[in-house]
Amino acid sequence: MTNPNHGGTPADPQDFGHELDELWEKLEVDLTAYLSTMVDPDEGDHLLIELPGSSDDAGCPPYAQFAAFGQGRMIRAEVSGNAYLTPQYVLGEGGGEFFTMMGWHGDDDAEENGAWGTIRSSLA
Repeated sequence: MTNPNHGGTPADPQDFGHELDELWEKLEVDLTAYLSTMVDPDEGDHLLIELPGSSDDAGCPPYAQFAAFGQGRMIRAEVSGNAYLTPQYVLGEGGGEFFTMMGWHGDDDAEENGAWGTIRSSLA
């Protein structure tokens, strides 16, 4: 029997994974292209990507922010860290280890914004 409230046949998880990979690749290409346009030498160009929601005393939703400097040849990137995230978004130990392994540092009250921060040269 068919349930009229059912949204249809579920997608094959392998198809969804492939589609999701393609969307991440598109985001990577588009983000790289956008960041290459950020050339303010004094970190005047900023890009903030965040989940919807509001910040309060309990913390904030996850975000990533980028600022250009060095005549647009360098990008500073920050990702919200546990010190400022609302409880439902706090990374477990594995998440912290992932950021450290990828060369990020911070994630404590001493870091501005309590963020995982890194500086990477742009692809420009």
